[in-house]
Amino acid sequence: MTACASPLPQARTRPGRLIVIALLALSLVVVDAPGFTATPAEAAPTRAARKAVRYAKAQIGKPYRWGGTGPDAFDCSGLTYMAYQTAGVSIPRTSSAQYAGLPRVSRKNLKPGDLIFRYNPVSHVGIYVGNGKVVNAQQTSRPVALESVDWANFTAAARPSGKVTKRRRHRESAIADGVLKPGERGAMVAGWQRQLNKTRKRNIAADGYYGPGTRRATKTFQRRYRLTVDGLAGPNTRAKMTRVLQRKKRRRNRVAPLADGVLKPGERGEQVKSWQRQLNKTRKRDIAVDGVYGPGTRRATRTFQRRYGLTIDGLAGPRTRARMKRLLS
Repeated sequence: MTACASPLPQARTRPGRLIVIALLALSLVVVDAPGFTATPAEAAPTRAARKAVRYAKAQIGKPYRWGGTGPDAFDCSGLTYMAYQTAGVSIPRTSSAQYAGLPRVSRKNLKPGDLIFRYNPVSHVGIYVGNGKVVNAQQTSRPVALESVDWANFTAAARPSGKVTKRRRHRESAIADGVLKPGERGAMVAGWQRQLNKTRKRNIAADGYYGPGTRRATKTFQRRYRLTVDGLAGPNTRAKMTRVLQRKKRRRNRVAPLADGVLKPGERGEQVKSWQRQLNKTRKRDIAVDGVYGPGTRRATRTFQRRYGLTIDGLAGPRTRARMKRLLS
C-alpha cells in the first residue's frame, strides 16, 4: 500500500515544485533602472553609479578621440569622467589620476559603475556595467563599445563615491604648484589658455581643459622663446609667459613722442587715451579707450572737426585739441 501510494503525491507535487523553483530563479534578478540588471553576485549599485552606467551605454557607437569628453567623441578617461560628472560625482580627469585618487575595490566585489583599469603602468580605464561587461573608449580605429572585461590585462578596480581621498588632494595640490599638462582641468588651465591667446593672436578655447590644441599652442610658444619644447606648462614656461606679457604691456602703454604736437593714426599711449576719453564726452560717443589711435578714433576726430568748423583731417593737432579744451572747460 505504501509502495503504491508514494508515487501519487510525487506526481501531484512535481509541477508545484517546478513553479516554485522558477519563481525563485526570477526573484534573483533585481532590476534597478532601465537597461541595467544586477545579479546577487553583483550587489545593486548606487543611484549615481546607475546614472553613470546609463550615460556610458548611451555613448556606444560614438568615435574615439584623444582628449575627448563628448558629446560627440571620447577617450577612455573622458568617457568615465563625463559619466560621473553627469551623475553629479566629481572624479579626476585622466586614467592615471582616477587610479591614484579613487578608493579601490576587489575584483570579487565589483558592482556596475565601478571603474576597471588595465595595463601596468595604468593607461586605460573603462566603466563596468555588470555581467562581465565593460563600456570602453579604447582606440582611434574603434568606436565606444560594450565588451567583455579583458581580465588578462586587469590591474585594479575603483569605485567613485563622490568623496575626495587624501591621495587625490595631494595630487591636485602638486599639480597646482608644478606642471600643467594634457588632461588637466581647472581655472589654472583656463588662465594659461587666456595667456596663450594674448601672444600672436591665438584663438584657443579658454575652456579649462588642457587638450591637444592647448598643447600645440604651448609647444609653439616654447619653440618661439627657445624653451624646452615638451608641450607642458611648467614653471619655466609660465615664468617666461609672465615676462613676455609684462613686456607687451609696457610697450603698449609707452607714450610715443608726438610729431609737432599732433596725435595721428598709429600713435599709442596715455595721450591717445586722454583724447579718446575727451571725444567720448562730446555727444555721447562710444570709442574704446585703448590708447590706440585707430580708424574709430580718426572717424570721431573728423566728426568733431566738422561740427566745430575745423580742418577735417582726422588728426588731433594743437588747434583741434585747443577747441576740445575750450568746449569741455
